[in-house]
Amino acid sequence: MCQNNYNRKKEEKKYQHLNYVEKTQIERWYNIEKKPCSEIAKLLNKSVRTIQRKINRGLTENLTTLLEIKYVYSATVSEKKYRYNMTAKGPNIKLDANYKLLEYIKNEKKLVLTQK
Repeated sequence: MCQNNYNRKKEEKKYQHLNYVEKTQIERWYNIEKKPCSEIAKLLNKSVRTIQRKINRGLTENLTTLLEIKYVYSATVSEKKYRYNMTAKGPNIKLDANYKLLEYIKNEKKLVLTQK
């Protein structure tokens, strides 16, 4: 049995988020030069699906001079949504998993309120 890529280096498989410069390049190529996602992916050496997700995340409505709605990609909108989504990451609150401590705190709070 032949395994061609068995001894792959870890550096080859390292994935990274798109930075703001790459997003502005996508904005120029998608909006001005009208390049397809597959060509943009080749230029940035990224997956086509990654480029599609970034474009969907950063789509905004713009009005033309003829008052027609046109959807364009905006790197700043994409970056804002990315930053907002990053705030949802992190550990859960410790009280969520510790029900006994939560009940104890509630009971103590009731006792303190009734004593006043």
